[in-house]
Amino acid sequence: MSSSGWHQLLPSAPLFRGAGLYPIDAYSEFTPPPRRGWTPYTGVDRESGVFNPEDPNGWYVDEFDEAGQLQPGLAQIAAQLVERTRALTHGGHGHGFAPRLLYGNVYWPEPLQARTGSLRHDACVVLTPLALSQTIDEFGRLRWTLFGGSDQGPGRAFWKSFADGAASAVADAGPRFLTNLLRTVFRLDIPSHDELAATGFRILPQGQAPLPGWDESLPDWTRPYLADDGADFTAIRYLLTFRPFGQLPASARQAYLEGRLQLLPSPASLVYWGMPEILRLHHELPLALQVPLLLHAAAPDAATGLRVPPAGLLHEPAPGRNDDVPPALVRNTIRRRRRWDRVERDCALPPGSESEDKLLHALFSSDPDDVRLYDKPLARNVQLWTLEGRLLLDGPSAALDDIKQAMETVLAGGVFGYRFVYPALRVGRHEVFWHRTVAAYYCNEKQKALLLDEAPLGYLTCYATVPGDGAGPQAVRAQYRVGHDAWQRPVELWPRLHRRPLPMALLALAQPSSPSDVVAAVRNLVDAYHGRGNTPLPRRLAHDLAAVPREVPLKDWLETLPTANIYDGVTAILEPKETPLPRRPGARTPESLTYHATSRRSFETAFWKLLTILAEGRFLNKNNADCVRDAATQRLLPYAGRHLDALADFLADYHRQKVAATAPNVPAVVGEHRFRWQTDFDYSWMEGWQANQEQAAERNIVVVIPGRDRSRAVVLAAHYDTAY
Repeated sequence: MSSSGWHQLLPSAPLFRGAGLYPIDAYSEFTPPPRRGWTPYTGVDRESGVFNPEDPNGWYVDEFDEAGQLQPGLAQIAAQLVERTRALTHGGHGHGFAPRLLYGNVYWPEPLQARTGSLRHDACVVLTPLALSQTIDEFGRLRWTLFGGSDQGPGRAFWKSFADGAASAVADAGPRFLTNLLRTVFRLDIPSHDELAATGFRILPQGQAPLPGWDESLPDWTRPYLADDGADFTAIRYLLTFRPFGQLPASARQAYLEGRLQLLPSPASLVYWGMPEILRLHHELPLALQVPLLLHAAAPDAATGLRVPPAGLLHEPAPGRNDDVPPALVRNTIRRRRRWDRVERDCALPPGSESEDKLLHALFSSDPDDVRLYDKPLARNVQLWTLEGRLLLDGPSAALDDIKQAMETVLAGGVFGYRFVYPALRVGRHEVFWHRTVAAYYCNEKQKALLLDEAPLGYLTCYATVPGDGAGPQAVRAQYRVGHDAWQRPVELWPRLHRRPLPMALLALAQPSSPSDVVAAVRNLVDAYHGRGNTPLPRRLAHDLAAVPREVPLKDWLETLPTANIYDGVTAILEPKETPLPRRPGARTPESLTYHATSRRSFETAFWKLLTILAEGRFLNKNNADCVRDAATQRLLPYAGRHLDALADFLADYHRQKVAATAPNVPAVVGEHRFRWQTDFDYSWMEGWQANQEQAAERNIVVVIPGRDRSRAVVLAAHYDTAY
């Protein structure tokens, strides 16, 4: 049983208010989940653009996301799925599936195993549901991410695309797509979808669901095409079914094996949902059914397309062990990115921004040579299991003892499956996944996989997590205690693709994969306009957002826009005229509270002298790791101990003196917030880490200066340990 409507995602009470209900975990490698539609700070986020008050069942998708990430990503994944499907049915390049993954697989039973590589009549049609969600990458970018195959089964996303909850669905959408499929793949001359049944096309329902939650609910338009187990399959040429091959009627199986029947989708594309070890793992890990497709479709993500988390087999040899390892899936290294590189939205990483590290070290090592500056151990981001389907580590939900035990097990040697997991998109306490169908086939003329037009968009499931979860490892730890029942009763939504005039005109001008200055500038304006609740932008703000040179007036830049549609669209989201900054009567410069003081040479000199004192004076060991405690480092240090604590005292005293001297009657506050630096791993080679094991040794210096409007706050923050 499931329900629909995005209003059900909105918390009915303050969800995160109270001690310990919204922890911000100090774990640099574990990025928090993106939150859209509702945030703990604003409540319903009307400016995110994902919800429409007039469409309770819709989830709206940005034009730039669809063009720049989703479409290229679907093409990328389709090519790999079709290639593996073709390898199973036609032979040629290795299909990459270990025998143990196919033995006992209900979607590829013995009759098909015996014919692997010799089913050359199969058209290699895939109608494969992907599990997608948005995550935040290492550079803070919002990326659509492939989590794997749909945990809802191989066919549910296809049929749910045509559910009544989808306002965009029309009665002939399904027949129209299937008619296009037969025309494109099999070159049939079908005048209209009214002639679909005459081609020998039929639909065979799944029957009893292989797993709970995989039930099908076929739309009304399928009735003219339905067949049952007693149908005459000698008269059927094209059969759409998601039923496991071994459960098909005997005459249908025989017709397919003899090449008289095309199964849509190809049975080779369904094997991801029948792998015995993953079905066993599913009982311990609710979303384990996503794993097989990710393992076999993983690829490095590019500037555009989907973010594809690393996944594969980790092989740690050990003396006396003779492990049977499928080499195609063994990936013992991982590419780690330099997180300090500046990476623009939709742009590729700069050359040399990645390092190739041993996976075992990346997961568990806290050695200084492995950690470097930012590369903390990644065990919290990974799920590990044995080849027998036993869960070894669920990093996001693991206790410290679980991580330690998993590390010891892997070090002892063997072969282990793994995938990296990043926190998925959240609305309130619901985690959101889009089950979107990849519809593709192998084109013999072009010798490659091609996407089919008008593919069903699938639907979204929003899984409830326990109340009071947070944003980091503790949050996901609570989430997985919910169990299978809650995961089978999600709130359901249907995707809507935005088609707004200005973004569409911009996409027609240039693809985001290689954005021009104009595309990037106008996109910034569009995002700001919608982010301000569709409020016209002040022209001075627009000038800065578009990165127009200071000497170029905004009106002159507008005249350079390449098309009339873009010019009209941009001017429509700007204020009609420029609003001048406030000035005092008779003043030549805009009114300012501080300019008269900060524009002087004396202020500049004092400012740089203070920075010199902080950077090069008596506070030299300001990194929290200082002082590194190995003997070689200790011998070479010209000074002992870290200076971070003395620097904190200096900064607190400095601000107290300034408050007392300049604003004695203003209720400004200078204080400190003490906390412990707690980690999952041992960093005993750091003096700063050692100081935090018994007490809260770290602190934030807080200065509160009350302003005129106490309903608003401006927050300025910096790391004083490495800011100089």
